[in-house]
Amino acid sequence: MTRPEVTEQIALLKDKERNVRRGAAEALERIRDRSAIPALIETLKDKDADVRKSASKAVGQLGDASTVLILLEMATAKERYVRNSAADALGWLHESSALPALIEALKHPEGCVRRKIAYSIGVIRDASAVPALINALRDRLADVRYSIALALGMIGDPSAVPALIEALKDMDGSVRESVARALGMIGIPALPTIVEALQDNIAPVLKGAALALGEIRDPSAIPALIEMLRHEDASVREMSVIALGRIGDPVVVPALIETLKDRNTTVRDLTVHWLGEIGDASAVPALIQALNDRNTWVRRDAAEALGKIPDASAVPALIQALKDRNAGVRYNAVGALGVIRDTPAVLALIETFKDKASDVRSYAINILTTVNDPSAVPAVIASLKDRDANVRESAADLLGKLGDNSAVPALISALNDKCSSVRRSAANALGKLEDASAVPALLQMLKDKNGYAIPVVATALARLGDMTSAVPVLIASLNSKNEDIRRHAVVELGLTGDATAVPALIKALNDENTSVRYSVIKALKSMSGRAVPSLIEALKSEVVLIRCGAIEALAEVTDPAVVLALIETLSDEDKTVRVFAATALRIIGDVSAVPALTDNLAADADVSWNCAIALGRMGDSVTLPRKILADSRPSAQKRTNILEMLRRAHYTIRDTTDFTSRYTTRRYDFPDTRTLCQLVLTEDDAEARAGAQAVLNWLDGEQHRPR
Repeated sequence: MTRPEVTEQIALLKDKERNVRRGAAEALERIRDRSAIPALIETLKDKDADVRKSASKAVGQLGDASTVLILLEMATAKERYVRNSAADALGWLHESSALPALIEALKHPEGCVRRKIAYSIGVIRDASAVPALINALRDRLADVRYSIALALGMIGDPSAVPALIEALKDMDGSVRESVARALGMIGIPALPTIVEALQDNIAPVLKGAALALGEIRDPSAIPALIEMLRHEDASVREMSVIALGRIGDPVVVPALIETLKDRNTTVRDLTVHWLGEIGDASAVPALIQALNDRNTWVRRDAAEALGKIPDASAVPALIQALKDRNAGVRYNAVGALGVIRDTPAVLALIETFKDKASDVRSYAINILTTVNDPSAVPAVIASLKDRDANVRESAADLLGKLGDNSAVPALISALNDKCSSVRRSAANALGKLEDASAVPALLQMLKDKNGYAIPVVATALARLGDMTSAVPVLIASLNSKNEDIRRHAVVELGLTGDATAVPALIKALNDENTSVRYSVIKALKSMSGRAVPSLIEALKSEVVLIRCGAIEALAEVTDPAVVLALIETLSDEDKTVRVFAATALRIIGDVSAVPALTDNLAADADVSWNCAIALGRMGDSVTLPRKILADSRPSAQKRTNILEMLRRAHYTIRDTTDFTSRYTTRRYDFPDTRTLCQLVLTEDDAEARAGAQAVLNWLDGEQHRPR
């Protein structure tokens, strides 16, 4: 007999609203009742792509061998979207009992079906499918062969290695790449055969074998890969460099240093990159030499690699690289010097403020942000007059972080910059420097025509102690037509922490923009206890979005008053609000919510599901009863009632033993209350023992009470 919640969701699959239909399909997937399969299969014909996608996943997750045959028939339908939906469902069908039918379906005429089925077979990971998959490596379609190879890799059976080695000769490059990945997934068992394949002088085979060895990362392959560095085909040498780099053993560094003499630019460039990734200091002299390479890309990546191996001996060469004719080389040299951070490096970076490329100048200023050297202040102040707005903005930001008040006059002057982003950064910097002399200029800037600047100016004033001017301006900005300004104002109000802003923020929970609402929730959370009373009151708002937002903001507050308010909200007339309330109670994890959560296990599917997860977070059949006994807040009678209510209720946990991480529904199954308490009295938890004794005392009193 079909459960009521399943019947309800099946009916919603025909709702006129596509979001309702999609939600119903997702709910049926979570409920995991196979009686819903016929209705879900019919939904694969829905006109809406999102609905079909949700339905196909649900069918695949719930289906078995009999479902395969139905889906295969649908995969030959006249309508292409129906065929694709059936194929998608087959891609989600990972039930081992369906394997024979899936193997047979590798012969299906539709290529998309064969491709999806290959993936499902790979997920099932049964070696009995290997012979059929090996045979399918000859499929006429490259994307099918691609998926077949990956499926063999997912199964990981070494018997597939010879066929995969042969498939490295495939005409399609993407197939060869997937074959190499598959060999890498099989791992060490494939190693001898791959090394043997290196004797073959066919370039695609050598490249694929090298890629696989790089995936396996076994040092025993190093000698063979070093030998390949001398191969006549540059693409083979390239892949060998990559494989040696991925293995990452410092023993390969001398061979890679020698490869820096390769005549091929790409080989040298890859070598420079991987020497940086390996990070062995013995490569520094060779990388310094590579800063003089005739190729721009090699010089650029050599500078970047030296930044990954911080060594003061590289500073002179990197300073020289700041004069390279290519801006990219100079840019990476700036980054490397910023990592090394010794005095000559800092002085060179300051000099780079005059570089002819604006992105190099801006990067140098940003790099000095991490160095925090006060000697840079005069040069940074001068950069406030740079011809490039990005440089001026970076300079203002850095001055705020350096904390030197000698920059205040220049920053006040920058409040009149023609670029609004520079004015914002200058205002922000003045707020950080906390110099009262900036207040008049900041107050004048509240009239700025650019709305983006106003929230920043208001926050700067708040930091300077002028809350009277700041908070009202920020609240007014919540009514801006521009969503970015509203969001910025919300963030800044959260930073001020002023409780007078709470009502306006709660009203903003109804903002039409999702990112603004999210920022409001974050701001209210940051205000902690100051916002709680108003948020509890907001749970009674007539606007659903405000109620939901208030719940989210309360979701990490452990105040008993919050828990009680959320419990009451489980009875809200709106299902979405009830789901939010159950989720919040799950996050808080207070056992006093157990009775209400248990009551709602009989509610509609989404609410009951979230209540079951909430109960699961609070504990299983062993831990939760003991938590209830240890909680001294409820009376002994109340705790007894909670335990009786909980017995044989269901809860939901994520099954971490299954690589698909599916949710598992279980039942609370523990002894009657008296037996449970007697058992707890023998345990180590003092609080639980005290609670158990209190409950037993109450039960004994009830037993002898006159009727």
